[in-house]
Amino acid sequence: MSSGRQFRLDGRRALVTGASRGIGRAIALAFARAGAEITLSATDADRLQQVAREVEATGARAHVVPADLADPEAPADVVERAHTAMGGLDVLVNGAAVLLMRSPAEITPDDFDRMARLNLRAPVLAMRHAGAAMRAAGGGVIINLSSAAAEAANGVYGSLKAALESYTLGLAREWGPHGIRVVAIAPGVVDTDMADQFMHDPAIRRGVLERTHLGRTGIPEDIAAAAVYLASDAASYVTGIVLPVSGGWIYRY
Repeated sequence: MSSGRQFRLDGRRALVTGASRGIGRAIALAFARAGAEITLSATDADRLQQVAREVEATGARAHVVPADLADPEAPADVVERAHTAMGGLDVLVNGAAVLLMRSPAEITPDDFDRMARLNLRAPVLAMRHAGAAMRAAGGGVIINLSSAAAEAANGVYGSLKAALESYTLGLAREWGPHGIRVVAIAPGVVDTDMADQFMHDPAIRRGVLERTHLGRTGIPEDIAAAAVYLASDAASYVTGIVLPVSGGWIYRY
């Protein structure tokens, strides 16, 4: 196979959660351009429809499954609906997440539960149900969106992402014999609505850029390119890793 074909996703059927904006949207569009059929999921149905139109403009097929993955029943339902719509599931991207800007002294039980439901429980449940379909089909790829903040397990958000990374590595070992590759991407600070919560502060922005070797924040397409690689045959011998895509960002307490 030529090196160019290795990076294609022709014939692959992918479910991308958190697909209505930011990194999830960029991954969905990059997958579509690489030849995949896409099911898009997020809470905002109107935004999903817009992304679906963008996907279809590339010539790829798009399906929309609006859902709040914080609902414990939603991950299984979304996976099942994606599988039905596409006739199978080859790639799962767990991109849905929430960041609440709270100090440890301010965090409430509701804050913790909200982040834990979406940032950890939802991907774990989605993997459980997608994995069953992938095992029956003889293999697949699961890509979890972590964060460079997991390096320091910073606050609740970083701690949950660290837990997701740990789960990723364990599942890769367990499901490797079934032909399922399980990997994670750890973005640094990327220009998204989520990052806007803290990057509007000049002091924080300056500190981030000073600790980033490349001297810039990322863009969603930087992460999407890594996701295409990991989902493709070019990464057929890659599993059980957390790939930093962070511009060399050094996160410290």
